[in-house]
Amino acid sequence: MEVLELNVAAVKKKSKKVTSGIVAVIDLSESVSIDLNAVYRFLKCIYDSGKALNISEVVRCGFSYTTASKYATILEEYGLITVRVKGREKEMTVTEKGFEFLMLYSRILSIFKK
Repeated sequence: MEVLELNVAAVKKKSKKVTSGIVAVIDLSESVSIDLNAVYRFLKCIYDSGKALNISEVVRCGFSYTTASKYATILEEYGLITVRVKGREKEMTVTEKGFEFLMLYSRILSIFKK
């Protein structure tokens, strides 16, 4: 894995909002890269709910359906979430490895707080 970008700055998003934070993008393969801040938000959304969530519920945390599906697939592959099929829905929960990521990333964020 190669870190493509890591900085602390104000980031402009498509919505023209400016947010401060760490921008860290990891290249997972030739065709896939992942934003670690989005991974943190995705996992935090599930963890903070206190229950298993489906994609539609994660979308309410500010992700598009396409992005939520992409992250669910990647995070399951890397063992950060478990996905259980329940009827027509897929319910996601944070694994111990996912929880460790949340704690480590929270610590990194706290270092940069003013």
